[in-house]
Amino acid sequence: MRVYDTVLTEAQVRGVHASVAEQTPVVHVSFEESVANVGAGGARYDAALLGAPAWTNGLNGKGKALALDGVDDAVSVPYKLSASGSVALWYYVPGPWYNYNSIFDNSVNGDHHECWIDEWGNLQYRPAGGTWKERATFGLGSGSNRWYHVVGTWDAFTSNMVLYVNGVERGRAVNTNGTAWPVAGTNFFIGGSAGNTPGRGAVCDLQIFETPLSSNRVAEVFSALRLRDGGLTAYVPFDGTAQDVIGGHAVALGGTPVYVKTQGGFYKGLSCGTLETNISDNASISNVLGSSVGTIALWYYARGPWYNYQTVFDNLVDQEYWECWIDVTGTLKSRVSNQADGGFVAYDLDNLRGPNQWYHIAFTWDRGVGQTRLYVDGVSRASATLGAGWKEPHPTLNLAGGHANNVKGNGIWDEVRVYDRILSDDEIAALMVIPPTPPPRGTLLTLF
Repeated sequence: MRVYDTVLTEAQVRGVHASVAEQTPVVHVSFEESVANVGAGGARYDAALLGAPAWTNGLNGKGKALALDGVDDAVSVPYKLSASGSVALWYYVPGPWYNYNSIFDNSVNGDHHECWIDEWGNLQYRPAGGTWKERATFGLGSGSNRWYHVVGTWDAFTSNMVLYVNGVERGRAVNTNGTAWPVAGTNFFIGGSAGNTPGRGAVCDLQIFETPLSSNRVAEVFSALRLRDGGLTAYVPFDGTAQDVIGGHAVALGGTPVYVKTQGGFYKGLSCGTLETNISDNASISNVLGSSVGTIALWYYARGPWYNYQTVFDNLVDQEYWECWIDVTGTLKSRVSNQADGGFVAYDLDNLRGPNQWYHIAFTWDRGVGQTRLYVDGVSRASATLGAGWKEPHPTLNLAGGHANNVKGNGIWDEVRVYDRILSDDEIAALMVIPPTPPPRGTLLTLF
């Protein structure tokens, strides 16, 4: 309850409603082998399955989703969309493209309140086809056979609609011809209603809100499912020992690397010898790779001068797969593979501090969404498409170059973490924090 000592304007009333309504969806059906509505509207908005859709694996094989066959499968929700609102869902799009892959539409009219993918891979969203010519669109390019988080918002008061894909605004449109916003029908459909071409794909985590979501809230909804499952699988701090203190995975050292003081001068890291002194120095962490989504994060002291190829980490499956290195120009590079759409990302460290400096490096991959990302010093520096270039890794993560055909790295490794989910921007930034100086050892004596 809120009490004000002034009369609110109509716009202020709508603002109060929006601040509350965007936090809780009235419809929320997870499709985790269930059609129950866990949103604020309760069981009266439970979904009904049409045809014979089947349960399948969800995003990155975690959880479940509902597969639609593109023939007669669909989902019906007995809910009438509000005058202003938002629809958010995850949708897996198999190839090839065709006209029209119906993602969602409405019982009032086959052309009203609908979202679909056309034969060229364009995602399209509109409130009314016959009377409203405006629509929000976004080209998915060659990005079939992957998951997308799709959000469509509409606001009858401003005649404005916005299309978000994977947490980012991709298109918007405003009705300028004075035509009234169409009233929705009594049922909301996923996969197409009668008269529309059936949708072929998979859906999970449907949420319907009774307000247009803000861009920040859309980003939160997008991240929620990706960050829900999985966590830290291995943590090797290299503080004088080679141990995974979280998952207990075996950590092996090759050659004669040594422990040296690191940031702040009171913690230790693993230092590998130069190419001239000890080319066999390396470390490996067993059985930590294999997830289709994940993060590798570590501190690395990049010794200079730059040379080709200073390996930060690599993998036994292939010298060109699952690797991160610094080239002779000081450019940090990482990738799942050297194939097309293999997730290659790069950033020039000379833009920051150059050689002989500490850097925090994080590499994330998400096969379901089809993206890799490179972070340096807690900031996202580059992203790339991960598609046909996906390669299954060997389960062992190698530091300093474990593959026989790769050039060794000669830096210092510290605070190595491996996750079986992507980390958010805030989580990666938090790994930049260097712990405070530990208290001095000894017995505390209090003198009066």
